[in-house]
Amino acid sequence: MTAKTSSRIKTELIAALDVQNLRSAEMMLRELKGLVSYYKVGLSLFAADGPRAIELIHKYGGQVFLDIKLHDGAQSAGDAVRIAARMGVFSISVNLSGGGKMLDAVEAVEKRPKLWGITVLTSMDHDDFKILGFRRSVSDMVRDLSVIGMKHRMDGIICSGHEAMMLRGKLGKRVHLIVAGVRPVNMHSHDHKRVITPGDAAKIGADFVIVGRPITEAPSPSASAERILKELKGR
Repeated sequence: MTAKTSSRIKTELIAALDVQNLRSAEMMLRELKGLVSYYKVGLSLFAADGPRAIELIHKYGGQVFLDIKLHDGAQSAGDAVRIAARMGVFSISVNLSGGGKMLDAVEAVEKRPKLWGITVLTSMDHDDFKILGFRRSVSDMVRDLSVIGMKHRMDGIICSGHEAMMLRGKLGKRVHLIVAGVRPVNMHSHDHKRVITPGDAAKIGADFVIVGRPITEAPSPSASAERILKELKGR
């Protein structure tokens, strides 16, 4: 994919702490302190240590993207957002396919964290859609789910770099774009199928990029983070 240069906005790096215990998380936080301001707490770390992981990130001065991909009944999803708010998280992920009642419930929470709507996971592509019986393309699904997200006042839309340019043109700057599946040049894509480089994500106007294993599995996580930050700044 060739990215066209947009009016450059600052693109923030979210380091995904996809580790399985608090000790590993703290080692990474020590390594990245002063470089990274935002950290993703996903299902594995949240299942292992939950609120303690969030408290630890706050201790190191970071902000938390709680990526637990809410997809539940309206009452349960709303309660989860209320609890996340009490824990002081910056943002939380919500599946836009969860339906209008669920989205209304989470949007109605007072003093809530930012709601970031998930469109289609970057681990899926058109072949996966065909297996599941979907007749629509991935890009069409992402577009339509993003429209649903805007109707329900999501603060951000999570997508791959393959759809980010289309969404920026459609949604303008009314909503943050959070791009997942970001991999530096010549880096293994792991389980992501729709990938983009940090530099290209910045050029097409991503507000945040999520990067995990290229940082956490690098011989020097801080050096890897520095390289990614330079790419985001166009250097």
